[in-house]
Amino acid sequence: MLRRKEKRASSRKAAKADKKPRRWRPLLKAAAVLALLGAFGAGFAWYILQSPFLLVETIYVKDAHALAETEIVEVSGISNEDNILLLDTDAIGERICAMPYVRACTVARMWPDCVLITVTERVAVATLVNRNIYYEIDADAVVLRQLEPDAPHPGPLITQVAGLGSIEPGQELEQPALRRAIEVWHAFSGISMARDVTVSEIAALEPNDIRMYCDELSYELRWGLGNFARQARRLDILWKEKGGELGCTEYLELRFDQDLACK
Repeated sequence: MLRRKEKRASSRKAAKADKKPRRWRPLLKAAAVLALLGAFGAGFAWYILQSPFLLVETIYVKDAHALAETEIVEVSGISNEDNILLLDTDAIGERICAMPYVRACTVARMWPDCVLITVTERVAVATLVNRNIYYEIDADAVVLRQLEPDAPHPGPLITQVAGLGSIEPGQELEQPALRRAIEVWHAFSGISMARDVTVSEIAALEPNDIRMYCDELSYELRWGLGNFARQARRLDILWKEKGGELGCTEYLELRFDQDLACK
């Protein structure tokens, strides 16, 4: 009787011993599968990163006019040794946007081996004169580049702006008188009189004292106090009514609501 109990106990222990490793078998299989997948993934990633088929082959630059395409590519930092998957397009766009002539930039991948850089350029609208140095500026008063004094310059010369100090390309200038002068030039450019005369200089003395000089006129046009579009329209109406013969010798005052004052 005792021997039977011992046999039963030993058989139960053996059964438990057989069942114990069986519970680990699914876990071992899963671990093996994961290890295999990990090895495959690592190998695939290594192949992708090293594959010559994903190296940048061509860089396209779109909508560049003032800037040379080669200059934009150089600033981008992209080379034919770069893997297209690893390009940081945001960082590339920021580097290009740091160029004074670039207002905005997008960088896009074109699979499998091309990159498209699209730029929106700033447009020079006038020439700022500061300490006898000439600078191209755009409508936002951003300095685009320095010019030689005898080089062709865009728009009129904007002079006598106080408080400028030293100027660097890419700098956005905040002087109110300068910004008013740019607004005056924009308003004047939209009227028909602008086709009859050539604006040579705009003196930005104060935000409310902007003086315009034209090659064909012996007198100055005085602007200020805002609403330059309205002032430009009134000037244009008078110009047409008088056939360009306003009879002024010193200045034409546009700043006030009463009839334009001519002296």
